[in-house]
Amino acid sequence: MSQTLAQTSNYDPVALHYDSTRNMPHQLLQSLYQRAVAAGMLLPGTKVLDAGCGTAQLSLPLIEEGYQVLGIDVSQKMLDIAREKTKQHPNAVFKLLDVRQTGLPSGEYFTVVVSKLFQHVGSWEKAVQELVRVTQHSGYVLHINEKDAFKNAVRKQFSALCNERGYKRRYVGIDNRAELAGSFESCGAISVPFDASGLAWEKTISYGEALTHLRLRLHSEFWIVPDNIYDDLLSQTEAWVDNHAAGKTTIEQMRPYLTVESFRVS
Repeated sequence: MSQTLAQTSNYDPVALHYDSTRNMPHQLLQSLYQRAVAAGMLLPGTKVLDAGCGTAQLSLPLIEEGYQVLGIDVSQKMLDIAREKTKQHPNAVFKLLDVRQTGLPSGEYFTVVVSKLFQHVGSWEKAVQELVRVTQHSGYVLHINEKDAFKNAVRKQFSALCNERGYKRRYVGIDNRAELAGSFESCGAISVPFDASGLAWEKTISYGEALTHLRLRLHSEFWIVPDNIYDDLLSQTEAWVDNHAAGKTTIEQMRPYLTVESFRVS
């Protein structure tokens, strides 16, 4: 029986900008998956579920390697992009499904990959339960994220202003790694080590680019902020940028890196 569930973040409005502003380097994902194969967490020839797949950025390297991948998401526009990107790969299928109520068979997938999902899902515990349910016994859920990819100075300034206005909790789901791991373990999925060391890259962003991202409201973290307050905080942030000697042309060097939390289903 279906249940009434809490809201999730709606990515339809930013779908066209997603890949250009939230890119995990393809070659680093390939390296990560090679490590997963070596660790027995990913088996050639098995089915893979990409939960909250978005534009298939996370699973595209697997699709290109011939894995049978099912990507699920609640954003139709993100799925449309995923289908277009993978139209030459019949081993990739994408469906409009809620990760908390997939209707998929139990124990169907040896590996589930997921990224930046749980913070955007209300009733996130149900998503954890569902992912564990559809994973085979002795299979794995790989929670893959990039760190420090968006912590530029302009965004930090905007975030600080949000905090001052009382918008300190800005996600509909969970953003606490320890609590998330505890939820997986309570569902019978134990945390196991994964070596993601060295999976880092260099990127630059200008203060002007960072402001453009804020103007377009590309960051889901801030979607909870009402429009009138958002516009006021954006104006304050623009003034803060203009007070710098190089203003919007200021360039910031960043070094993001990939992290993996892996869980084995018992």
